[in-house]
Amino acid sequence: GLTAVLETDFGLRVTYDWNWYLLIELPSSYYKHTCGLCGNFNLKPEDDVPQQGDNLVASIVAWAKGWKVPDDDPFCWDFCEGDCPVCEEEKKELYSGNQYCGLIKKSFQGPFKACHEVVKPGDFFRNCLYDVCMSDGAKSILCKTLEAYASTCKKQGAVVHDWRTPSGC
Repeated sequence: GLTAVLETDFGLRVTYDWNWYLLIELPSSYYKHTCGLCGNFNLKPEDDVPQQGDNLVASIVAWAKGWKVPDDDPFCWDFCEGDCPVCEEEKKELYSGNQYCGLIKKSFQGPFKACHEVVKPGDFFRNCLYDVCMSDGAKSILCKTLEAYASTCKKQGAVVHDWRTPSGC
């Protein structure tokens, strides 16, 4: 597909599909020298969100808001008030199945099985489940999410088998 790639003379590479997928790559010389929404690049995801004193930040949303650029877009909001959308258990069960987001975690004969040791499926699965549920099962959302996991797996050298046929993508 159509993708924009920005490469700098200091080794930063940003890849964007103009819609959904963003990949930021830095050379190892930046190890432990970054901060912000992408973490501190020390290969320990558990400490990418900084603490306030001895406590974890109140919420990931509160922490991310600190990095937000001022914006007057009425469709860009930090939190939900009132009747916030939730994924009903019945839909969670459906979208967790092997024809939807469950494909990401499927370990027995799953298309991403060889990737699980290289790129943990947990976050991709949770994000897929939330996005697909909030979009009422939109196939385009499912396909973009599976494509993002497949691309990340391949980038890490993992073999990815056919995921498009079982997902209908």
